[in-house]
Amino acid sequence: MARIIQKDNQGNVYLFILLIFLSVITLRKVKRIEDRRKELTVDLLETIDYNKL
Repeated sequence: MARIIQKDNQGNVYLFILLIFLSVITLRKVKRIEDRRKELTVDLLETIDYNKL
């Protein structure tokens, strides 16, 4: 019985590590996308001439 529980826990540990790894990758991609969006927003706002509006 102890071996079965140990194998289940080992699988859970691998799953947990995989989820952490995927979360880190996803968060890095989201941060990269957000940084790019901010850059584009700044570039767009710089080109607007408020005197003409």
